[in-house]
Amino acid sequence: MPSVLSTGSRRFVLCRHESRILRCAAVSIAVMLAMLLLAGSSRAGERRAQVVTFAQFNFVHAVAASMARVYFATTEGILRYNKLDRRWEEPLTGASALRDQEVVRLWVETFDERLYAQTELGLYEYDIFFDRWYPITTLPDLNLGYTHVEPPTDLLPVEGETYFGQGKFVDRVGRSYRITDIIADRSGDFWIATWGRGPARASTASRQLEFMPFGLIQNHVNTIFRDDSVLWVSGVVLGEPRTGLTGLNMLSLESIQIESGLDESLPADDINCLFADSSTLYIGTDHGLLIMDKAQRSVQARIGTREGLPGHRVVSLTRYRGDLYVGTSGGLAVLPADNDTLYHVYASEFDGWTIYDLEPVGKHLWIASSRGAYRYDPTSGKLQRYRDPGQTLFGRVYDIEATDGDLWLAADGGIVRLDTRTGEQRLLQDQATRLHRRAMAANGVLAAITSDRGVTVFFFDDDDELVQREFTVDDGLPSPDTYALELVGDFLWIGSDAGLTRLLWNDPRRVD
Repeated sequence: MPSVLSTGSRRFVLCRHESRILRCAAVSIAVMLAMLLLAGSSRAGERRAQVVTFAQFNFVHAVAASMARVYFATTEGILRYNKLDRRWEEPLTGASALRDQEVVRLWVETFDERLYAQTELGLYEYDIFFDRWYPITTLPDLNLGYTHVEPPTDLLPVEGETYFGQGKFVDRVGRSYRITDIIADRSGDFWIATWGRGPARASTASRQLEFMPFGLIQNHVNTIFRDDSVLWVSGVVLGEPRTGLTGLNMLSLESIQIESGLDESLPADDINCLFADSSTLYIGTDHGLLIMDKAQRSVQARIGTREGLPGHRVVSLTRYRGDLYVGTSGGLAVLPADNDTLYHVYASEFDGWTIYDLEPVGKHLWIASSRGAYRYDPTSGKLQRYRDPGQTLFGRVYDIEATDGDLWLAADGGIVRLDTRTGEQRLLQDQATRLHRRAMAANGVLAAITSDRGVTVFFFDDDDELVQREFTVDDGLPSPDTYALELVGDFLWIGSDAGLTRLLWNDPRRVD
C-alpha cells in the first residue's frame, strides 16, 4: 500500500511477469483489506483508491449511520466520518457507476455490512472488495442502527447565527441555509445534513450544533502549494457559493477553511498563486499580494502597484535566499527579507511581461515568462535567456520544474527536458491546443502537464523510450478543465474547476 509521502522512486513501467506478480499481490491485499472492513476495523479509511476528489461538500442530501461511521450524501460524492476515531475517511467520489449521478438517499446496516444509495436513475449497492457500485432493483430488508427524525425546535446554532426552527438558519452575513436530513443514532447524537453548510452534528441532550468542515471551501482550484503535509489550494471565485483558501492535510484529511468575502481583510478575489513558510501565507491575487498570519488567519499587509509592484495581477511567488520574489502581469519584483522596500528585477527587460513561474535551482533563479525562459543570478545580477534548439520556448513558458539532474520547462508547444549534467535537451511534444496557462509537475520518474482533456503524463521505459498517456474523465477525473498539478510521492494532485483530485499515478495495473 503506497504512502502519501513516500518517495515514488520505483519504476512506472514493469515487465509482464512482474506485473502479473503485482496484480496477484494486489488482489490478495484487497481481500485482506476487505475482511478488515467487514469486521468494522477503525482503520478502514486508510485504503487508497486510485482516484479521489476533494471538493466543496457543503450541499448534503441525506445522512445514514452505522455503529462506527456516518455517511453523508453530497452533491460531490459520499463522505465517511469515523465516529470511533473522530476523523474523516476518504470520500467515495471515484466509483464509475455513480460518477455523473447525485445520491439523494443512503442506507447503511449497523456494522457496515452493506451500503446502499438511491439516485434519480435507481438503486445501487456498494461493493467493498472492489470499490464499485452495482445497480439493484429493490432494497432488501435492512437492520438499521438509526432513525430519521424531524429537525428539533430548540437547536442551538453556532455563535453569531440564528435558528428559526423547522430546520432554517441564517448565518452572520445574512445567508440562509436549511437542514435537509437528520438522524438520531444509538450513541445519543444527531447527525445533520444541511444544504449550504455541509455536515453537522449535535448532542440529543445539549442540542448544541457543531459543523464538521471537510474538503474544500470552493471547487475551482487553479493553484496548489505544498506546505509539508498540507496542500494549500484556491482559485477563481466566479460562480462559487463560498470562496477562500483551503489547507488539506494529506495524512489526516483534516481541512483548514479560510473564507473570503466576509470582511475587507480577505476580499473575495481570484487567487492565482500561493506561497507559505512556517508562520505566513503569501496570497497572489488579481489585485496584488496579501500577507496572512497563518495562526490568526488574518491579513497583515497588502502590497499592490501603489507599493511598487510592476503589475496589479500577482501570478507567481517563491522565496530565494531569504527574499520573496513576486511575478506579476507586468514584470518581476523582490521583497527583501530585511526590509519592506520592493525593487524590480530587470525592469527594462521584463516591463509588461507576465512572469508565470519562478524556480530556484542552485545559485540561479529560473524565470518562466510570456516571452521565454530566463536564468537569473542574483549575486552577479546576470540575466540569460534560455534558447532550446527547436525554439519551443521562444514564446510563452508557463512552468519550470527541477528534479535530480533534470530541468523541465512547459510551453505552448510541449515540454523541454534539459539534462543539467550533460546539457542534452529533449522535446516532449503533445497535441494540446489550450490558449490559457498550462501547469506542470515532475519528479525523477515522470512529468505531467495539463492537457485539452485532462492531464498528459510522460515517462520513460527501461530502454529510455518515451511513453505518453492521457488521463481524462474516463479515468475518474471530475472535469477535463485542469489548472494546477503537484506530485507528492505516489500521487499526482490535480486542481480543476471541480475540486482537488488525487490520482495514484504509479499503479502497475495501469500498464497497457
